[in-house]
Amino acid sequence: MEIAFLIFSASIVTVWAARLAISKGRNPLLWGGVSLLLAVLPMISTGLAEFQAVGIIPVLILLFLRHKHLTEPDLVNQMPQDLPKDLPQNNPNVISATLEAPEPSVEAITEVVLPEIDIPSTQPYVRVKLTPKVFTERGITLLDQGQTSQAIDQFTKALGLDSNYRQALENRIRAYEILGQSVLVAQDKLRLDRLA
Repeated sequence: MEIAFLIFSASIVTVWAARLAISKGRNPLLWGGVSLLLAVLPMISTGLAEFQAVGIIPVLILLFLRHKHLTEPDLVNQMPQDLPKDLPQNNPNVISATLEAPEPSVEAITEVVLPEIDIPSTQPYVRVKLTPKVFTERGITLLDQGQTSQAIDQFTKALGLDSNYRQALENRIRAYEILGQSVLVAQDKLRLDRLA
C-alpha cells in the first residue's frame, strides 16, 4: 500500500510540473521528467521514502519563472530573402498589378483653385441643458423623420427625468402605435389616465 501511495504522489507531482511548464511556455517533458526523476531517485538509491519531497523542487522553480513569450515572425523588419515564400510578392505565379499615378503637369497644378473656407461664427458653443422638454422635442423631430425607435428612446429619457411629463408620454404612445405595440400602448395609456 505504501508503494502505491508513493507512485501516486510521484505521478501527481510529475503531472503538476508538466502542467505548470505548459502554462509557463516551457518544455513539459523536460520539467515533468526532472520532477519524476527527483521524486523516484532518492527512493531507489537510499531506500528512504522521506526524500520523495525533493521531487517538488521543479514545481517550486516553475512557480517563480516568468512566462516564456513565443516569438512571432517579424515580417516588417526582415530582409526580403528571409520572408516566407508564400507571400504574394515572392510568388511568381501571382500577377501583381501596379498602379501608376499619372505625373501631374504644370498646367494642371496651376489650374487648381482652393475652395472658399467658411469660417464658423465666433459665438461660443452653448450647451443645451437636458430637460424633459428638450428630450421630447428631439423625440418629436425623430418621429417626424421616421426614426420611431430612436424617438421612443428620447421620450423615455424625458420620462426618466420627469415621470409626470404628459407631452412625452402622449408622444411615446403615438410612437408605440406606429410600431404596432399594443401592449405598451395600453400600459402608457393607463399611466396617462393616472396622471389626469
